[in-house]
This record gives sequence, C-alpha cells and structure tokens, in this order.
Amino acid sequence: MNILIPVLSLAPAGGSRVLSNLATEWVKLGHRVIFLSHAGGGAPYFPTDAEVIWVNSKAEIVDEPEPSNRSLGFIELFLVMRKAILTIEKGYDVVLLNHSLTVWPSIAAGVRKKCFYYIQLYESEVFFAIPSMRMKILSVFLWATYYVIPKQKCFVNSPIYVGYKNIRTAAPVVPPGIDLDLYWKKPFEGFPATLTIGIIGRKDIWKGTAQAVDSVKELISRGYDVRLKVAYGHHLPESELKGLEGRIEVVVPRNDKELADFYRSVDIMFALATIQLGAPHYPVLESMACGTPVVTTGYFPGDDTTTFLVPINDPKSVAVCVEKMVGEDVSVISQKIDLAREKVLDLSWENVSSVMIKHIMKPLLN
Repeated sequence: MNILIPVLSLAPAGGSRVLSNLATEWVKLGHRVIFLSHAGGGAPYFPTDAEVIWVNSKAEIVDEPEPSNRSLGFIELFLVMRKAILTIEKGYDVVLLNHSLTVWPSIAAGVRKKCFYYIQLYESEVFFAIPSMRMKILSVFLWATYYVIPKQKCFVNSPIYVGYKNIRTAAPVVPPGIDLDLYWKKPFEGFPATLTIGIIGRKDIWKGTAQAVDSVKELISRGYDVRLKVAYGHHLPESELKGLEGRIEVVVPRNDKELADFYRSVDIMFALATIQLGAPHYPVLESMACGTPVVTTGYFPGDDTTTFLVPINDPKSVAVCVEKMVGEDVSVISQKIDLAREKVLDLSWENVSSVMIKHIMKPLLN
C-alpha cells in the first residue's frame, strides 16, 4: 500500500514524532510511506524510514529542505499544498491527514475519498485562544475540518476526543507510542534534599511553563531547596524569573536518547498544561516510562494511580502536592512509579501502529 502524509513540517513536536514512528513501522510491514513537506520546515527532527518529498513555495519538488524563518500564511500554505498534492497524489492508496491545516488543501485537490484523518489535538480551540482576530477567524476554518472526512475514517489519539465538541469518529482510538528501549525506567531510592524539578519549556501559554515556574517559586517560599531544569528553554521574560537566579538550568536534547536522559536526570517532572485535560501529553508519557514521578493537571496516559494530580493554574496546590510526595514513604512512591511504567508497556510503536494500519486497510481489502 502507498501512503502519502502531507505535513506542515517535520519539526520537533509530539505530532511529528508520532507520524515519523508510525511511518517507520508501516515501512517495516512492506508499505511505501511518503511525507510531503514544505522545504522551509527543515529536515526531519525525528528519524524515520519513510521517504520525504520536499516542495518549495512554488509547489516545486526540490532535492532537500531549505530551512527558513519565514512561516507560510494560511492562503499561501493552502495553495502550495493543494498544487503539490495535485502533482504527486496519483498512485497513492491513502492520504493520511494529521493537522487541520492540511485538510482543506487535500479536499481542494480532489483526494477526499483517499483521506483518513488522525486528530492529535483539537486545534480549533488552541487557535481561538490566541489573542489575534486573524487566528480566531482561522479557528473557524479549522473547526469545520472535523465535518468533511467521514467519521469512520477519523482517528483520535485519546478517548477524551471521542465526541469532544464537534469531533466525529467511529474509528479506533490510536494513542501515541514510545520507544521502550530508549525510555527505560531508572531506580527510585527516595527524594534528595535538593530537589530538581523538570519541565519541557514551551511558548504556548496553555502548555503551563509559567505555572511550573510559579510552582517552583512557591516551593522556595516554603523553605525547599529547589532547582529547575528546563528542556528547550523557558520562553519567559526575565521579569517572571525573579527569585530563581542561579537555580535554573536549560538543556537542549538533540534526540530521543538525550531527551530520555533528561527525564531520568530530574527528581520530579511537572506537566501543568491547562486545556483539553485527558489528552495525550508526551512529558507525562515519557516521564512515566523513565520512572520519574509526574505532577500533572491530568493528561494521558496518567491517572491518579500513576501520577500526582493537581488543579490547573494553582501553584500552591502543586507545592502542597510536592510536600506530600517528599514526606511520603519511599514504598508508596515506588508503587506509583511501577504502576506508571506498567501502564506504558502497551504503547510500543509496534502495537499502536498496527491498530491504525489494520483499520485503514479494511475498506481497501473489501
């Protein structure tokens, strides 16, 4: 089977990781998988065995990526992707969409019957939350994408998206996967006197970077010796870091191995995003796999038996939670860590990729 996956880019984001690994598993099964990406997005961050076709802003196929700091506007992206899909789609059995911004170009290119839609985030809500009238208008177009692909061909990555707002799906839930060999579990022997809190720094306000920083400040105000270790940068103005001088370390993992090492290097991981609770969140999944206790506002695959749950936007509750963790018996924390690792064992890439490809192949075999 020939599968075409149009993407905005293959950048270092959770959605790209999922697609890159799904594609690799399908190639192992003998399928041909090709990403169609704008050349300005740069080379794939996550390794994949799939092929990549690059197109420039004229929708011309080029030999290699041409990284650019200029992002395409919605109309320009629509025209480029539509023309590129029209040029190369012949011979593909399936067009797998994964971002709402790739839906309309594919529909306009006349390949709707070949399309499957993998919804990894309810993007309309995210765009609408951005304080920009242009983004709010764009969110309406994204909202409408959830009606144009038949529900039997719409996958979601978490049970919370089944019937979420206007998402319609009758396909299996396909959660994100993880490389269980890279993300191995470290031993737990208790918390040290100086706590190292880990976070994945993100620009998006709803990802909770500011909430994590405020929670660390609250712990310091309660007399705890705390260090904050941030992967990929905190993206906050210096004024919001007052009181944390000499306590912040920023690291930039270059690959999954280094990212897994980051998770194992911290004592507690904070994952304090604020919307679409119950959706998959890689910092939660990866921390659980690595044996690092997670304090979270409630994201898949964590629950109250495998993570430490706190309310959103509540640094005091986070501090109280950490206080209880530090004062708890080692055996209690260890039990939760063991249950967390056990829960992620079913999320190998081989397992999750087989769920989707079997469903995709059903109508093609009938």
